[in-house]
Amino acid sequence: MRKIFTILILIVGLCAHAQEKINGCYLRMVEPEVSDTLEATNGVVKVYIDFDSGAYFANLAIENLTDDVIEIDWDKFLMLGDKSSKEIIFDDTVMALANNPKGTTSIAPHTKLRKAIAPKDNVEYGTKLFQKKYAKLRPEKVGFLIPVVRNGETTFFQCVVEAYVK
Repeated sequence: MRKIFTILILIVGLCAHAQEKINGCYLRMVEPEVSDTLEATNGVVKVYIDFDSGAYFANLAIENLTDDVIEIDWDKFLMLGDKSSKEIIFDDTVMALANNPKGTTSIAPHTKLRKAIAPKDNVEYGTKLFQKKYAKLRPEKVGFLIPVVRNGETTFFQCVVEAYVK
């Protein structure tokens, strides 16, 4: 009886932690593969995604899985949503300088880079990345198109997170 009770507690605990819940919305990765975690990999980089309490900025951690130094080209980085591609800004961007080039950031082998980003238009107009009222009606999707430069060659890694309310 004690064994059965322990197994039931473990199963309930695993089910409760299967998805990320932020701001009353459940989040899961839907591209490149469906996953109840907010991380994705393509063998070169591993991306971890989180949203702050206001959901204005996405917190990204990009891990270099290779033995080479790679770069992220922020001027080519896009956030995807509502059938549109949006340029990004960082959480410390001065809005008067938002149109200036962002450049690249190098990531050493087997290390992580952390950045908080948002679509440039959303910050100018105070729009959240996903809104709870819409996530109730249909899942909201927020995508990231990440340009990774390795040995002078740029490849794009795309991942998409879905928000919904149960």
